[in-house]
Amino acid sequence: MPSIAKSDALSRTKLMLHYERNIPLNQILSASDLRSDLAMNDTEIGGLERPIETEYFADQNTSVTALALRQANTVADLRDVIWDGTP
Repeated sequence: MPSIAKSDALSRTKLMLHYERNIPLNQILSASDLRSDLAMNDTEIGGLERPIETEYFADQNTSVTALALRQANTVADLRDVIWDGTP
């Protein structure tokens, strides 16, 4: 089980989207659709692999793949992929 709470993983995911995609925090909800609400495409979603592993979740030794990230539809789904990749 990861050493951070799932709610903390969601907060980090939202902060990452804010800083990496310049999306206002108040527009990033758990249920926000990555593609329609946040206007991201599959390449941009998969491109989060590096910042997840090297910056936002590096202290958790998180390992994700671009393919798994692209399967996420909502911010909560993205958090779940990150959570699953955290030892």
